Amino acid sequence: MKEFVARIVAQIQNTWKSLTLSQRIASSIVSGLTFILLIAVIFFSQRTVWVELGTFDLQQASQIKVELDKRGYRPSIDYRLTNEGKTIQVDAKLRNEIHLALAEKGLFGNTEKGFSIFEEFDITTTDYEQRLRTLEALKSEMRRLIRSYTQIISDVSISVPYIEHQSLFVESEIPQTASIVLTVEPGQKLDDEQIRAIRNLIAGGFPGLAPEKITITDQFARPLVPEDESSGQSSKQAKIEQETEDELNLKISTVLGPIVGYDKFTATVDVEFDWDNVQVNQENYTVPGFDQYKVSEQTIDEKLSGQGIRPGGEPGVASNAPPVYNSIAQTGPIDYSRSEKIVNLLSDKTVTERIQSPYVKRISAAVAIDGIWKEEKDTQNQVKRTYIARTAVEMDHLKAIVASAIGQNLQRGDVIEVRNTPWDRTKEWAQLDAIKEKEEFQRKLTLYGLLTAPFIVGLFFLYAAWRRHIRIREEELARKRELERQRALAEAEAGLAGEISLEDQERQEIQRRASSLARAKPKVVADLIRTWISEDAAAA
Repeated sequence: MKEFVARIVAQIQNTWKSLTLSQRIASSIVSGLTFILLIAVIFFSQRTVWVELGTFDLQQASQIKVELDKRGYRPSIDYRLTNEGKTIQVDAKLRNEIHLALAEKGLFGNTEKGFSIFEEFDITTTDYEQRLRTLEALKSEMRRLIRSYTQIISDVSISVPYIEHQSLFVESEIPQTASIVLTVEPGQKLDDEQIRAIRNLIAGGFPGLAPEKITITDQFARPLVPEDESSGQSSKQAKIEQETEDELNLKISTVLGPIVGYDKFTATVDVEFDWDNVQVNQENYTVPGFDQYKVSEQTIDEKLSGQGIRPGGEPGVASNAPPVYNSIAQTGPIDYSRSEKIVNLLSDKTVTERIQSPYVKRISAAVAIDGIWKEEKDTQNQVKRTYIARTAVEMDHLKAIVASAIGQNLQRGDVIEVRNTPWDRTKEWAQLDAIKEKEEFQRKLTLYGLLTAPFIVGLFFLYAAWRRHIRIREEELARKRELERQRALAEAEAGLAGEISLEDQERQEIQRRASSLARAKPKVVADLIRTWISEDAAAA
């Protein structure tokens, strides 16, 4: 074993010695980070991870703490209290175990019995108590369904105050209402569809309860209403009014635009609505002008005279108290008559139910129409505009068209004003004049350009011909100079041929070729000279 360890250590030392300085630094950094990471993993794996068991009131929190202490759970190790003792946090490893322990004692979770409460039958239960138990079973079922939303904590309160006082008669029914208090998870929010679903769920579970009669709030007494309903009825009314006014404005624009021009008039419409929703129920019992319908009739006529017993007995108590019944049998003179008539008539019953929805109460419209502007040019070629008002007959025709377009009702009190008013078009005329001046300048510039273009093209051709002539002359002069130079060289060579030695002639030939090469390929000659200079410098 020692030999194995020594061999491993020696191998590590040899490897370390074979590394360069940068490799040793990198290896040291990697080893240090690996060691720190290992220590951190060990530390966090042994650290307690706290999870929230729930938030309770102080009384319930104290009962849960006592139960945890009885079962041997250690404070600050297995569980701890936060939020002034209202929130209990437990070790994540013990969460399920503590859930089961507290649920066994009924200290955690919500056990809704629902309709299982009817499993316990009591023969002494009255009808009223039975209806209350039915109501509580409905509430229990609704609470269980509402708690299925993840945004809602366990606390759900449903109050339906008059549901147990339902009457068999429609006339004596009390409108049913309900209020719901939901405890929403912090940082969570119910969307519009969920709020409507909860409201419809409650309305469908309790008979006679309409969705609009249900109020839903959270634990902070804030109403939970869909956003499209939270703005209130006033915003909806304003939207309807605006849409109606826009529609009427469009109608006015449709009929006046083609006649006077879409930029020659302006219109505004104000629609006044009566938003009172009136419902009238009337029951009239009337007697028609003819005989009423006879359901039944009974007539009794009795007449009696002579000796005998009076029908109905003698008046008083004596004839009805024993033991003097024998006095009833006594007879005497009788003169008796009785007439009775019973007629049952069916009276008329008129029931009227009238619902008056919101309606247009009055329409007010104001239309301002511009006149006709006539343009003329003065002696200085300046534009002069003259305003011409529209005639009264034309204005009456336009007013009648507007009244027909928006549906004027004089009995309703609609007011329509159509006036011919000169508009202030100073800015418009200034912009129009500026545009015309710009167009005139561009037109003149184009005209001048077309006129000067031939001259410019002619000058260009003349300049090109002149440049070509100059180039030909320069080439001709250069050619003549070269011929003269070559001729002079030839004459010099011919005159000095006998006097110059063969070696000098070869040197002159080399110089002549070098001169010709330098003129033909100057870059190659420059590279060659540069190479010679570098070789001479190296040799020196």
